[in-house]
Amino acid sequence: MTHSLDYDTLPPHSRLRREFADGILKITAAPEEPGPLVRRAAIIGAAFPASLICALVLLLGFAVFGAMYESHRRYISTMQSYVLLGAFVIFCSAIFALIWRIQYTQRFEAAQNALNQTTILAGSKGRLIVETTGPLGTVSYDWSNVVSEIRVARGAQNMSFLEIELTDGNRFQILTGRDEVELQWVARAIQSAIF
Repeated sequence: MTHSLDYDTLPPHSRLRREFADGILKITAAPEEPGPLVRRAAIIGAAFPASLICALVLLLGFAVFGAMYESHRRYISTMQSYVLLGAFVIFCSAIFALIWRIQYTQRFEAAQNALNQTTILAGSKGRLIVETTGPLGTVSYDWSNVVSEIRVARGAQNMSFLEIELTDGNRFQILTGRDEVELQWVARAIQSAIF
């Protein structure tokens, strides 16, 4: 008699708990602190808006002070021009760093808040039960033969979440702030359990 092994296919960094008993798949997402992947995503995600805001502020600065500099340039020595250029570079760097830090903090705190949510999903053929509680609210769903699609999506502050679409078109978001690889695993696991 040959036994097949049931290997754990969770992503290596995942802190999700998976149980399978009596044809029911149960996935538990307990509250957790943001890990290095969440921090990295917040750092990278904050860079583009910070660059955009910084560029707008600098364009406004050029519009206001550029003409003044141009009209007085003949009175400014080469050394003073280099000092002004150095001050301008430092100013640009400081503006970017300030805006980037604000954007990063907002994204990180939103992810931290989302990861404090406790969520339990239980799926069996044709049925999905979701229980979730935490800072984002407390809800309970019990869907029988109405789930049409489960996918990973992005929302506010570019955070990933699991989106459950029902046959009537209603959509529900769960597991907000988790890593995209982890969410894709959950989507595949739940789909294989309920479809």
